[in-house]
Amino acid sequence: MGDFRILVDNLRISYEGPFQAMELFRIINAQLNDKGYDKKPLKEFEFRMPNGTYIEWQISPWKKISDHIRFELNIRIIISEMAKKEIVADGQKSMVDNGKVLIVINGYIESDYNHRWEQRAFFQFLRVLYDKYIYKDVYQRYEALLVSHANEIYALIQRHFNTYGTHVMRTNPNSIALHD
Repeated sequence: MGDFRILVDNLRISYEGPFQAMELFRIINAQLNDKGYDKKPLKEFEFRMPNGTYIEWQISPWKKISDHIRFELNIRIIISEMAKKEIVADGQKSMVDNGKVLIVINGYIESDYNHRWEQRAFFQFLRVLYDKYIYKDVYQRYEALLVSHANEIYALIQRHFNTYGTHVMRTNPNSIALHD
């Protein structure tokens, strides 16, 4: 198996208040498309509960950077107690979603994702030397690029939630964006 490194570990946004669920999904998908990621859906389901709607959406977008390196993000959104709410903005009434949202973003970088260097132990040794010493600077630039992609998605989500006046948004102090 190739080298698999966690670069963004549990970057979280917790939010409670009004928002647009479909708009949230749309801006995340648009950002991933702009950056050239291919999406792999992992979970998409919705339950109607007595206290509101429960939605869980998890995707694992990935992007081949070279024949040797691949980025992979994992974005999980859990929406609970979601219900439609009428708000008045600029004198006009509109319907928005209201509920609790938890978003977790993880980012990984994988080298040798095709397992070309794993036929023999000597090839594995060469791959480690190649990654650690020869390809080190390029690898560090790719790591910074992946972290910036995750942080851009995080900032877009925060901006989406900040467009609504009354809300409670909490970020987890344990959220880590490594190699920032």
